[in-house]
Amino acid sequence: MEPQSSKFRLQEQRQAAAQQQSGQQQAGLEFATAEELLRHDAAQVTPPPTLRQRLHLTLRGQKPVKRRWWHRLFARNPTEP
Repeated sequence: MEPQSSKFRLQEQRQAAAQQQSGQQQAGLEFATAEELLRHDAAQVTPPPTLRQRLHLTLRGQKPVKRRWWHRLFARNPTEP
């Protein structure tokens, strides 16, 4: 009976150690806004090359956004479009 209880204790200790390690890994960062979270995630993850290529092609075909009249009127630099 003694060998089984020592095996059981050893197994419990291993499980406790594994849970403690996973708990430490899950403790993460906190962000004030969703934008901060997205910026952090974007810095950590690189998109697949095919997705990056498709996005580049899509954006290249887009027209530049025309500034609103009141942005142009009140712009600090009058030479900006």
